[in-house]
Formats: sequence, C-alpha cells, structure tokens
Amino acid sequence: MIIVPVGEPLSAELTLDLDGPRLDVRCAWQAPGEPLGSPQLLLYSPWTRDGYDVSPASGAVFSKVWTDRQRLFPAEQLKRGTINFGPGLDGTFVEFDGYANADLRVSGAPSIGYTWWSEASRLVNRLSVPAADNAVTFSLEPQPRDDTLPADWPSFIADDPALEADLNRFFTERVMSYPGGGSTPWIVWSGPTGSWYTGPRRDAQGQSIAGLTIDDDGYVYTWGNNAGWPFPDNAVYDTRHFDTNARFIIAAWEHFLWTGDRDWLAGQADRLQRAMAYQMTQLHGRHGLIVAASDNVRGRHGDLGNNYWDIQPFGYLDAYANAYFLASLRAWEQLAATLDLPDPWSATYATAHQRFDETFWDEAAGRYIGCVDIDGERHDYGFTFVNLEALAYGAGDAARAARIYDWLEHGTTWEGKADIYSRWIFAPRATTIHNARWGPGAPPPPPGAGKPWWMPGWHGTAWEEQCQDGGAILYTSYYDLVARQRYFGIDNAWRRFAQILARYREPDRLCGGGPLYRGEHPQQLHPGAVGLDVPFPESGLVPSWYLEGAVGVRPTVDGLEVRPALPRSLRRAGVRNLTWHDQTMTIVVERAGRGYTVEVTQAGASQRHDVPAGGRVLLRVGAGGRLAAAVEA
Repeated sequence: MIIVPVGEPLSAELTLDLDGPRLDVRCAWQAPGEPLGSPQLLLYSPWTRDGYDVSPASGAVFSKVWTDRQRLFPAEQLKRGTINFGPGLDGTFVEFDGYANADLRVSGAPSIGYTWWSEASRLVNRLSVPAADNAVTFSLEPQPRDDTLPADWPSFIADDPALEADLNRFFTERVMSYPGGGSTPWIVWSGPTGSWYTGPRRDAQGQSIAGLTIDDDGYVYTWGNNAGWPFPDNAVYDTRHFDTNARFIIAAWEHFLWTGDRDWLAGQADRLQRAMAYQMTQLHGRHGLIVAASDNVRGRHGDLGNNYWDIQPFGYLDAYANAYFLASLRAWEQLAATLDLPDPWSATYATAHQRFDETFWDEAAGRYIGCVDIDGERHDYGFTFVNLEALAYGAGDAARAARIYDWLEHGTTWEGKADIYSRWIFAPRATTIHNARWGPGAPPPPPGAGKPWWMPGWHGTAWEEQCQDGGAILYTSYYDLVARQRYFGIDNAWRRFAQILARYREPDRLCGGGPLYRGEHPQQLHPGAVGLDVPFPESGLVPSWYLEGAVGVRPTVDGLEVRPALPRSLRRAGVRNLTWHDQTMTIVVERAGRGYTVEVTQAGASQRHDVPAGGRVLLRVGAGGRLAAAVEA
C-alpha cells in the first residue's frame, strides 16, 4: 500500500515496472496547493506481537532490518510494542534480513526512512521517501540470503566464536538503533560508541558537538535550541542543567583524540574557552565545585532537576554534575595545552578532587551522597550511578572505592534485601532507598523509606516501578566496568561483564516492550522500571567497554595506546575497522607466555609487537601515513 499525505482530493497514477528481480513502484499525482511531503510505502508481514519468539515459527519473516547509514533494529526490539517510539532508521536503502531464501532491499532517492507499528498478528513496515515533482519511486529488490553486516562496519574479535557473535550483536543492537550524536546530555556518551570508526555516526558526533548552542555568557544549552530541559515548561521555568558545559568540553576533547582533526578542534576553541570560563566564574568552579546558577535548581524537594536524572531535584551542590566537572578539568588541561590556549585554571583539578570528597563523601554510609541543597541539607537515596560515575571520572581513591563496592555487593536496600545487583542483573539498582510518594492521595512513607524528594511534576511511584527509584538503566554498567577494572583489575570487571552478557542472551535481548523476559517493565512511551533500548541510546556504552576494557585500546594525546589486559578466560581479543587519525586498522591482542603479542593490520600490511604484562604499544602516524609503533614496558 502507498499512502500519500494530502489535505485535498487528488488524481494519481501508480506504475509497476519489473526489471529482472527489481520491482520499481512509482506513484505520481496532481494536487493543488503546496508540494506534498514524504509518501509512504506500507509492507505488511505476519507477526506475533506478544511473547519473545522472533523465529519463523512465530510468523516473523525477518531477523533484523538495517541501513547503509550504520543503523539497525533487531526483530526483538519490535516485540510487545505497538508503535515505533523514537527515531526510525534512515539510509539510501533499507534491508530486511529474511529467514527464507533471500533478503529484501528497499531503496529510494535521495533517502529512505523506516518506522513500524504492530498489531496482534501483523507488523506494518512503513517506508518513506521525500517526494520530488509530485512523484516518488520505491525500488524493491531481493538480495542473496546473508546474515552478515557490511564488511566496513566496526566489530569485535574474541577467541570464542559464540562470545564474538554476542559481543557484536550486543554492540550493533544497542548502538545502532539510534543515530549518532545527539543533544547535550548525550554527546559525552555517543563518542565512546561512535567516534572510533568512520562513517555517519562519527560525522554526526562532530556535527552535534560543533552545533551546540552557547549563549553570550558561555552557557551551553541543554536541549537543542532550548536553554532548558523540555519539562516542566521551559518557557515558564528555568529548566537549565548545569553539567552541560562539562559535557561539551569532555566530548570535544575525546572526539579530537580519535579524529586528530586539529582544524576542527581549533574551530571550537573560542566556544570551549567561553564554556570553561562560565563553569569557573558563573558556576564558581574556580573554588573547586560548580554551583547551580538558577533559583529553580536549589536541591530541595519541589525544586527542578539539574542533570540527566531529571525527576530528582539535584542541585545546589550536585555530586553528579560535579563528577562531570572534575572530568572536564582533566580534558581542559590537555585541550588547552594542545591548542596553546591561556589556562588560568591549571591548578584547579587538585582542589576540585579534594572538595568533591570533602563535600559529598558520607563516611558512615561508605559512599557519595547525591547533593547538598541551598539550606545545607544532604540528600542520599543510595545513588549507585553517582558513585560509579564519580569513581570512573576520577573522584575518590582506592580506599573509597573499596567502601563503595562493599556497599554495592554486600549492602542492602531500605527493605533489607541484598539485591542491589541481583534484582535487575544488567545493572545495579539506580537507588537503594525508596523516594516516597507525595501529594494528594499519596500513602504515608513506609518504614525505612526516605522522605519525598522530587521535582514538582512528579509525585513518585511504588518502589522499583520507576527507573530513578529502585529501577535501573543499562548505561550505568559502563561506569561500573570502568571503575572495577581501575581498582580491582580486569578479571573482576570481566566477571561482571559476563553476568550482563548472560542476561543479554535471554530471549528478549534486553529490548522491546513490556513485559521483558524476567517481567521487567521498560520505560518507553510511559515511565517504567528499566531503561534499555529506546529511548536510551547511552545503553551502547556497555558493549563498547570491550574496546578499552579487554582489547586495551585508548586514544591519548601522545598516540593510540594499546595496553593489553585480557581476563584469564580470554586468550585473544581485538577490533576490526577501528579508525584513529584517519588510519583504519584491525588490532588483535593475544597471550604469549607471560606477556602479549599485539598485531596491527593497516591497508593489508601487518606489524607484530611483543609486549610485557602491564606494558603498552603506542601508535603514531609516521611518514606516508603509515603507523609507527613504540613498545613501552
């Protein structure tokens, strides 16, 4: 079926042209008024909306749908839902990987989009192409049956084929279901998932960073062209978040480390200086902590949010925002040196580190609290994400990390249950103390719960019915893995990663509508207990950890570092189609005696290096664009 968006009757002509295996479907029309938008081609396919089966036995005719713009939906993501929530796919073609003897490719010029909606026993696949001169053509062509993705897409390597397959499914499904880049809260997360390989995702990241709106004072807008978060009404309230400047600085520096595009970074120099100055002056960062600069963001119950965790009124002194501020100081120090910019704040990091620990550490609880409000009251609901991201971004020390993980692994929730990790498996609970409900008709706080601490538009839910109150969001596990590896070693981090992978292997593949395989209700169209796929593109951080965590690849100001750190259960790990400073390569690390070999293949030529345990290979771009390597113990 073809649907043409119209407001008045029109006359149209439909032409079908079969050219070998390709069917061209052309629709042309005559209509008064303005040119029409994007006509839609609807392809109906058998489907069982409920349950978890996406095999042919369920009626499904394809396992995944993907495009040539590094975008992909697995069939599991469409289960138990009614409509495509979030961005659809886009490309010059959309390909359905079938179960029978062929795949199906649908093309359109200059581009084609894909969304879907679902009925109980039918899936409606909606494809759209921009109209030109009141006409549009869709081309449908069978392709040889093939489950593999394009050879130039990034992928991971492992010695166990089953592990390698799961790593790559997890990565493509969680990363490529969303476009690259994004609004300010996401740019610091879309770099580790998209800046290390070429293509639309890396391009979108650079464009998103360069396109962020910055006002005359140097404040980086929160949401596109809006200074504030979209709710409550940002035309009525000051809904600005005050971690945005830090996110911009971190994202710009990390993107440059991968691309090596000095002209791009220099083009951001003035914006970066203004953003840094805003943090240090208007937000008082020069004294070691940033302070929310809004009368609506004061950290008390009934005030507005200050960060991604938006229904909790973080601020005046926000530990979460200050963890990002701490990381931005490290990024700024290197950025300023690279561009030879004036840096009057070069000594601030040590002060900020000290003040973070002094201000937010709770010695009795053995963890960081969430915030100190303008009245000096300390708010703590057992924020696991605050603690994990703070450790990953440089706060604390080994002793504090040990206390935090003792709480996470052996502590209990307000109900007395030791299930901080075991309740959701894929991530720890976001909080361990119930944030009680409030407002007309709210029940009294149960024994052991915290008093209400919410923004005015949210009245709370029962415990663990909301991902910000006992629920979980997948992305936090990335910071968990980073912190574990830093303080307790790769084997500790790998054991946790293996638990996450085991949950991912279950039939729902950590995506789709509710209920999920273990009964979880995801937050999608409506609030829910867990955040996994849509609208949580940051979930792609977790499989992306493999690059730095196991393979040991990290861009630095001195070069591309490969510091092998294989867990005991892995003999070999690697990555294909990694691009650093315009050099595309495959890197494989393998055990060799008490050390490792590192093999780097670029343009068909390989170099192998013996690296002692704890050592590294540092790659630089040499003469003629070839990679030069130095081994350091």
